[in-house]
Amino acid sequence: MTPLVLMINELTTNTFKYAFEKEDKTKEIYKSIREYEKNGVKICEFSYKDSGKGLPDDFSIDSSKSLGWTIIKSLVTQLEGEYKIFNDNGFNFILEFPIIK
Repeated sequence: MTPLVLMINELTTNTFKYAFEKEDKTKEIYKSIREYEKNGVKICEFSYKDSGKGLPDDFSIDSSKSLGWTIIKSLVTQLEGEYKIFNDNGFNFILEFPIIK
């Protein structure tokens, strides 16, 4: 679970560095984890959302050269996961990965 903890730290750090404007009255971060089964495999779904300004409309994680996104993509690979990022009243990140015991 170390990759997940590192990812949570990276996402949270990025939110505090980039997401909020000084004049924002409400600054919220939501994190949730749930487990479910899909095709006989236990899956962990980690959701992260902030109430900040979101990513630029032209942002592409695949073309991003930032160290933070490189780290996040590497951690997703280590977890053998899949992710979605999108803006919806702030930045949203959803990661699904198999739970291997």
